[in-house]
Amino acid sequence: MNISFIPDYLWSWPLPLLFLIAGVASSFAFRFVQFTHFFTSWRLILFPSKTVESKETLSPIQAFLSTLSAVMGNGSLVGMATAMYAGGPGAAFWLLIFGLFAMPVRFTEVLASAVFTVKTDRGERGGPMIYLARIPGGSWLPYVFSFICLCYCFVAASLMQSNSITGGITEVTGIQSWIVALVIFFFLIYIMFGGASRIISFSETLAPVKVILFVLATGSVIIYFAPQFFVALKLMIKGAFATKAFMGGLTGHVMSNALRLGIARVVNASETGLGSASVMFGATGGKKPAESSVMSMALVFTIQMVCFFIMLAFTMAGTWNSGKTAMPLVIATYSTVFGTLGAWVAVALAVLFGVGTLVGYAFIGRECWLFLTKGRWEWVFLAIYCIMAPIGALSNVEFVWNMVDLVVAGLTICNLYGLLWLIPSMRKNWNELEKTL
Repeated sequence: MNISFIPDYLWSWPLPLLFLIAGVASSFAFRFVQFTHFFTSWRLILFPSKTVESKETLSPIQAFLSTLSAVMGNGSLVGMATAMYAGGPGAAFWLLIFGLFAMPVRFTEVLASAVFTVKTDRGERGGPMIYLARIPGGSWLPYVFSFICLCYCFVAASLMQSNSITGGITEVTGIQSWIVALVIFFFLIYIMFGGASRIISFSETLAPVKVILFVLATGSVIIYFAPQFFVALKLMIKGAFATKAFMGGLTGHVMSNALRLGIARVVNASETGLGSASVMFGATGGKKPAESSVMSMALVFTIQMVCFFIMLAFTMAGTWNSGKTAMPLVIATYSTVFGTLGAWVAVALAVLFGVGTLVGYAFIGRECWLFLTKGRWEWVFLAIYCIMAPIGALSNVEFVWNMVDLVVAGLTICNLYGLLWLIPSMRKNWNELEKTL
């Protein structure tokens, strides 16, 4: 049964519109916090305050780095290639514009996870599972969200990321896929059965490595093609306001590919509005809620810059209209500077991005599992997550992509509904919390 028409329709205009409503509402409610506290967010990251955390709770900076590692996956790399192929350079322009509305949405969901907490046997906990209980439908919404999020972790993280990692390694090195699958399996066992502290320790170490290597590789392409910088910007602006596509979007007949993909990629790449960051920051136990919420906006900005720079590289290198998409477009772009090493650079980044998501979502999935099972049978979750990774590595998993899009839509609808309902009460909390920064 082909269900692709459902996510295709939801992402054509209903979900982008819901996302924009949430972005505008949170911007006004919190006095355009994405601008007023932009530099504050970076100060908190570069000069984090000392926080004593236990084995089961995180400090705000740990939550930030772990979320960055989990969210900065192949959607930020290969996803931008597909957006460029379908929407042209104009998609990069709208990605920047609507990223400004993604920042207050991320701020709002993390603020909710820090303000609304409950005591558990693992300490204070927040997140969508907690704050969705405070709105109409709260008796069942937290369980629906947790179940959908758990499915997302198993499929989009364990299954999909291991498949991407294996595909990249085997294509470049020639190593047989079953060997890569075994390495991933035993690597996950080591990380997962080391407990939450080992997952977080690995994630917060990997996050800056991913960012630095990406900047070095992509920055080399941008510097090499520096004379094309203004030409590329002109193409982006011209593509964003192409008369036929843009007017089609305005009249409501169909939102232009550039506009629609710009919004969709902001949501998919940064996972703003999905609630995944709320789960991670919810593990801080409500410590320093003002710091957590303001700091989280830098997550969106970082992912937004990663996405924009890779799309800028596509445009400046002239590979965006080569007819290639996904990983072949990424490889072609890096190959313009690195030659035959371009494939190795692209695959190395894809592997790092994939591993970060694979490990980071282990923590998010664990939180959802423990909520659904009342803290029981953690080993079952760990076993399933580890086993699904080699299955994904050895399988053709394209058939589940439409299901993943549908799951993302479900998470977004649940979470944004809750945030819009809670904004008035959180606004009052923020008036007091802002003074603690």
